[in-house]
Amino acid sequence: MSAPQPAQPPAASCVVDFLSLLQKLKTTKRTGWIRKGIPQPESISDHMYRMGMMGIVSGGQPGTNQDRCVKMAIVHDVAEAIVGDITPFDGVSKSEKQRLETEAIQQIKQMLGETSAAGAEIEELWNEYEEGCSANARLVKDFDKVEMILQAFEYEQAYQINCQEFFDSTQGKLTTPTAQAWADEIIARRKHTQSQSKQDTPAPELDVQAVINFHGADYAVHLTTVNGETLKVLIEQQEDASRWQGEFSAKHIEDVTSKTGSFKKYGVFIRMLITAIQQTSESVVVDLLTFADLEELKSRRAAPSAAGAASKPAGPPAQQSQTGLQPSNKRYLILTYAAEFDRVHYPLPLAYEERPDPDRLKGLIRQLRFQLTEAGQKPAARKGNDPWAEVHRLREENARLQRQVKQASGSIEEPGTPEELARLVEEVQESARELHLVRQERDLLQQRSESVRG
Repeated sequence: MSAPQPAQPPAASCVVDFLSLLQKLKTTKRTGWIRKGIPQPESISDHMYRMGMMGIVSGGQPGTNQDRCVKMAIVHDVAEAIVGDITPFDGVSKSEKQRLETEAIQQIKQMLGETSAAGAEIEELWNEYEEGCSANARLVKDFDKVEMILQAFEYEQAYQINCQEFFDSTQGKLTTPTAQAWADEIIARRKHTQSQSKQDTPAPELDVQAVINFHGADYAVHLTTVNGETLKVLIEQQEDASRWQGEFSAKHIEDVTSKTGSFKKYGVFIRMLITAIQQTSESVVVDLLTFADLEELKSRRAAPSAAGAASKPAGPPAQQSQTGLQPSNKRYLILTYAAEFDRVHYPLPLAYEERPDPDRLKGLIRQLRFQLTEAGQKPAARKGNDPWAEVHRLREENARLQRQVKQASGSIEEPGTPEELARLVEEVQESARELHLVRQERDLLQQRSESVRG
């Protein structure tokens, strides 16, 4: 009978496979924070890293091994690289969760090699943590709870939300003096911050602007807040100056989020909306839809068979459905929050601006005039298959369009009846469309001339 083989370091290929698996810990967000609606929640790796640092700064407690505690902290959630972050709210029993994670640890051990010392150590550390009987395991389990409430406190400060449930879940469950002292310090700072916030002056008003392409058209999006409790949204299509706007109280926004089944406080919703407008996170996005688009989105979410289709990006704005509804120019700004297993849509209705401000129209006309002049002055190629005819026609088109804009500019000084104002708006929009056509034709002429020279 041969003696058992001594433990060996894993092969390079096994190590790279394992390290690549750990990438999932860096990208998987912690489920508790996703359910809370945190816009950019921490990853599993974020959580374990700070726990590892807790093991270092704890200085080693009586009856514990500091190095082992640090290792245990960075191993205790490693199975989640395979099974994900399972919480009590996911409908998975404790015994089933234990079975899934145990199988995952065995997969990791096999990945590193049956005779690998590293695989054996990871299994041993994980089992010791799960059993929770040793002094090392009790201390690291306390680190887990303290790290969570510290993160909760930090999210409260960042997003002006209440994370009391996370503090309640750890109440009376810490078993080590060191962790209890850290928790007491965090709670004291939280109480101080809460008392200070009641005395603080209102935060500065929000003013965020961005240009976003919705379904092939550019829109200028402008968000402002009033007295920290009212959100104003203004959206303008840049090609024809059509505008939609809406004003929403904090209560209205919280009611909207409540009806979706994923409630958000006003302050959290505003930060999510800013993140989406600035396009700094993949978990929150915005879209601009018609009423028909919104109805289609609702129907897809309501149909179980369309669960897969619900994750597809919305198509271009559709025409109003022929169901007897009156056509409407209303638009809906949709804030979509993509959680790990679900997508939540928050709609904000925006009314079409029927009577635009004459001063704004005059400014737009001046801008169009400048752009038309600029388009006419840009040089066109002078070689090729007789491009002079197109150059001549393009200049005539520019001149005609400039005369039209000039007439509109003169007539808008004193807008008379609503019908006259509507006519001027139509002229401005038509001028914008023709300017776009002029630019396209000019670019086409330039391309043709360059191809002839080539």
